[in-house]
Amino acid sequence: MLKKSVIFGKYINYNNYDIIAYNYDDKYLFCILEDNYTKYILIDDNNNWLDARYINGYVNLENKNEVIKGFENSKNKVNKICYNIKNIIDYNPIKNGLKEYILFTIWYGDNFNENRLNGYNNLLEKTGCNVINVNKNNLHHFIKKDYPIHKSFQYLSDIHKSDYLRCYIMHHYGGGYTDIKQTSDSWKNLYDELLNSNLLGYGYNCDGIAIPEEADVKLIKKLRKNFRKLIGVGFFILKPNTEFTKKWYNLLHERLDYYYEELKENPAKYSRESKSGTPKPKWEGGSLDTKYPISWNRILGQIVYPLQLQYLNKFQIKIPDWIKVNYK
Repeated sequence: MLKKSVIFGKYINYNNYDIIAYNYDDKYLFCILEDNYTKYILIDDNNNWLDARYINGYVNLENKNEVIKGFENSKNKVNKICYNIKNIIDYNPIKNGLKEYILFTIWYGDNFNENRLNGYNNLLEKTGCNVINVNKNNLHHFIKKDYPIHKSFQYLSDIHKSDYLRCYIMHHYGGGYTDIKQTSDSWKNLYDELLNSNLLGYGYNCDGIAIPEEADVKLIKKLRKNFRKLIGVGFFILKPNTEFTKKWYNLLHERLDYYYEELKENPAKYSRESKSGTPKPKWEGGSLDTKYPISWNRILGQIVYPLQLQYLNKFQIKIPDWIKVNYK
């Protein structure tokens, strides 16, 4: 049995790490990658804080021996008041996110701003689901041995890493995904409802369609004609390992194969970088002076919306609306 906890730092604004512990000598060792340091927090079975240390640089979180070695060899102490640790619960590896009421969020950047933190807390309180924030500190727990993440992943901007991971996680685990925004009602009953239906997923009315760069007139007309039948990409509940998620996963990997060499030459330098602007999109005042090759919605909306046209009767608008807040 592992432990799961939310850990956040006193001296970093609103950072919120969902961490899964390593078993260590009948204790639980949490490991945090932050500001070019690896930081460790050790607790006992009664959730008492036992020790906290740090080393310079990042360890490979997939290598437990490397993680443990770093902790045991470190003489650098972290003051207990620097971190808060809360919501410590037993954690079992996920098998089916839909059956287990898992609601995934993804945050591959550094800091939550205050609105994001409020959104995350709202999801914990409101949805009735088991909310898990996937991030650089726990991603290794969700990568399946026979299905490594794509070789292009390391070169993507944080926003595109999130786009990639929502596909990976929905295909392999299913359940819910949402951007970190406040919801207006519970989601939990929808999991049971979807599980017992012949549908593929539930979503919300999309507020705009990402037209593929290679789309012809026929595809554009079909997307616009069926606009109200499509679900958006910001939040949804999906069954795992369906024909739809397989196609989404394969199309995404084909697209990243295509961009791989160019990404190696021009990796992202900013969290929200895209071909549409750096360090933020052009419609938010970002500069287009970037050689990063992937546009804003190229590996998410430009795949998912056309793909849904093959499954128009397999999705329904069911999920409660977001609460309107400026999250920038």
